[in-house]
Amino acid sequence: QADARPYQFQERLKSDGRWRIVVFAGDVANSNQKERVRKLGDALSDPKSFIKRFTPPKTAVDSLIEILTIHSAHRDKTELFDFPEIFRPYSERDGWDYWKVYVDDQSYHEGHGHAYDNYGVDVSKGCVVILRPDQYVGWVGKLEDVEEMDQYFSGFMVARW
Repeated sequence: QADARPYQFQERLKSDGRWRIVVFAGDVANSNQKERVRKLGDALSDPKSFIKRFTPPKTAVDSLIEILTIHSAHRDKTELFDFPEIFRPYSERDGWDYWKVYVDDQSYHEGHGHAYDNYGVDVSKGCVVILRPDQYVGWVGKLEDVEEMDQYFSGFMVARW
């Protein structure tokens, strides 16, 4: 989103032991879809969410489970701050994280990534994918399936409280 460059998505998946929640946010220029994404962000940032339960105390919100977002709206129709804060976390040291939200759109000089087409995701509805630290797909569901995401992680992680 920030620099309009196409990337191979795998390049964004550092081999650092973190779990990834990949939010294919769909066309967030559509108000209904934007509301679905907002509700997902609210659920994931809730103090009782699985992310908060499993993230070690006094560590960054994305230290264990990183959220990466790819939306399908035109990049000039949306801004980074249109997304819930958990999708673009803030750090006292580094400020806002501009490397968590991506757009599947035409770049200025380097073509189009076509991520939605290549991954078989509906560009209007999107989906959520949980990637294990070894980058295998562990779970796929709808943006509203937060309880199922919680059940997935609760099956093997230990709550910090």
